[in-house]
Amino acid sequence: MPLKLYIKRFIKSHGIVKSIWVLLTDGVCVYLAAFLAMVLRTDFAVLAKAHFTSKEYIFIPALILGVRLLFSLIFNIYKIVVRYTNATDIFRILLSNIVGSALLLAINGVAFCFTKAYIIPLSIIVMEFFISSLVMIFY
Repeated sequence: MPLKLYIKRFIKSHGIVKSIWVLLTDGVCVYLAAFLAMVLRTDFAVLAKAHFTSKEYIFIPALILGVRLLFSLIFNIYKIVVRYTNATDIFRILLSNIVGSALLLAINGVAFCFTKAYIIPLSIIVMEFFISSLVMIFY
């Protein structure tokens, strides 16, 4: 059997492509949710740069995305069949987001101990939690 055919059968039998697409979709949703939380916090004054620098508009959503993807992998959120989400899957999504938010709060606490400044404002963590949870549950 040719290697190309073997790889196609392996990917199809293990559902790797579907899982990767779900993980990428979750990542895009989380990044957009974090960016939307930042925009909402600044009252849509993104260009005014009164609250955040342009680097923070990239760094903060990227940090949140990294934490969310980590816990998505730990809780196997990407393996959930999107069409048949049940109460157990919703609980896993919420638990993953709660634990991820707790880690973000812990990162903030450690950063505050050393630098006397928070990396991510609390309001952004809370808004991003609700936005990303709703989007991940309802898509």
